[in-house]
Amino acid sequence: MTRDEMNEHNNKEAVKDQNDDDTIVTNTVDDTMTLIERELDQLRIVATGYGFYDQKPTCILSIRTLIRNTNQDLLNDRFKERGRISKMYSELAELDVSLRSQGYSGEQLISESIFCSFKPVMVFNTKIKLELYFKCILSSLEQLKDASCFFNFLNTSKEEELTTMNSAAEKREGYLIKKEGILFGNWKARYFILNSNSLDYYKFKGENELSVVRKGTIELADAIIGKQDTTTENQFGFLILEWIKKPKKFNRYLFYAYSEEERKAWLESIGKVIESLGSTPMTTRDFLKRLAGRENYSYES
Repeated sequence: MTRDEMNEHNNKEAVKDQNDDDTIVTNTVDDTMTLIERELDQLRIVATGYGFYDQKPTCILSIRTLIRNTNQDLLNDRFKERGRISKMYSELAELDVSLRSQGYSGEQLISESIFCSFKPVMVFNTKIKLELYFKCILSSLEQLKDASCFFNFLNTSKEEELTTMNSAAEKREGYLIKKEGILFGNWKARYFILNSNSLDYYKFKGENELSVVRKGTIELADAIIGKQDTTTENQFGFLILEWIKKPKKFNRYLFYAYSEEERKAWLESIGKVIESLGSTPMTTRDFLKRLAGRENYSYES
């Protein structure tokens, strides 16, 4: 896919206008240059997810402008989302070199090892540090000799890997981080597709369309879902307990989302599927009560 085709794809994907009462209003990326020149003091860049391009990790950045009623309305979190761009680390590093050649001396770019790590604590640090990095850049743009490299960075993008939701079919898909093995396993990014009775996952997006054998399937009938604690290690973590009838046991799967909004959306969608299968979605507290009344079960982690 060429750059022009990618940008055309972005423009088609990022066109969702919401009602005045909603938080996000999304426009295309085409107006980014005008937006920056006109509303630079209200511009925000937020890390909203991750994906892959040519099997290399990318970070999805949301370009937003705040909506304030007055100049004193500093706590207003309403915003317009002008578009989303997906960037590899090499593109971030190239931007950093260009900015410093124009006089930028602010926050350091995170290391590539942190950017490419899928350990939950590293993912959380990447999000926080990238947002701080861009906040410092935005506050320094007017002092740079030439800021065109930054504008160009925002107006060129790799194809986005966005989590999508079909509300009618309760079908959700997107990247999540999954623990491969519980005790000593590594965290891996996998592409998940929520179906009417299961959660399938692949190594990369699009493999299901290419008839690639999926990495695994989690059956959702009688499954139990729940949040993990809110420590930095599991800031946006959740789990699924898959009930296996023969032999009677629970298989545990641990996941990590990129944000609280993303975690909430996945839990709600999975919960609706469980409910549609005739079960009542349970929290981990309900799980303990359920085990107390179940005989001859085993629990595998």
